[in-house]
Amino acid sequence: MITARQSRAARALLGWTQQELADKALVSLTALKRLESEKDLRVYETTEDQVRRVFEDAGIGRKWSKSCSALIRKLNPSAVGASMIVTLPERAG
Repeated sequence: MITARQSRAARALLGWTQQELADKALVSLTALKRLESEKDLRVYETTEDQVRRVFEDAGIGRKWSKSCSALIRKLNPSAVGASMIVTLPERAG
């Protein structure tokens, strides 16, 4: 599962608009906006999977711990250790 915050952060790392991501993931813009909504709107599991796959194909990986999640982007797929890490602390409340 990919969260709204993770999707927005990954998209920002890649410099993509919502429309660009929707086009690449072959999902509607409306579905992507629902996925990225702060209101926890439900989307089809296939929508989440398609968005996740597009991020993975673009070099975005995810790691989780109990207190936060991190998005990792390989800056150069052929270089060892060339990564950018963005940590997303869990929201209180």
